Amino acid sequence: MTRTASLPFWRLLRTAALSLAAVAGLSLPVLSHAAPAKAAAQQVQAADDDEGDADFLTEYVDEAQQLRRTVKAGDIFLYSSVNCGICSWARGWMEAHKIPFGECFIEEDVDCLKNFRTAQRALKIRGTPLTLVRGQFMQGYDPDGVIRLLRKKG
Repeated sequence: MTRTASLPFWRLLRTAALSLAAVAGLSLPVLSHAAPAKAAAQQVQAADDDEGDADFLTEYVDEAQQLRRTVKAGDIFLYSSVNCGICSWARGWMEAHKIPFGECFIEEDVDCLKNFRTAQRALKIRGTPLTLVRGQFMQGYDPDGVIRLLRKKG
């Protein structure tokens, strides 16, 4: 993917919804593991009036598949909160695309909370999720940001 701007809000929400649906086991064409990404994107294009959406989604799924081959255990770590919806989106995106990641919950793990608080003070951030990608922190749910950091350090 050659885009450098972050996702428009509606695409971010749509991607999150599709990721969560896939994690929940719902059969949606874009994230279905049974259909190749290009065929799924064609199904979406037929059902969707948004021009360019199918190409965007095909490119996005292809990008995640390429990165999955280069990501190793320990490259991505997610500091989460039990009741954090955005944390669920981030987790859902990585799980849907089978990208390996570690995760801890600040309410359940004292060391997790301690590390999170240290990063929180240093970075002057407020809440979860906090994602550590190959040594660089990123707050919130931003698949493009994860991809950029993986490419930059990869």
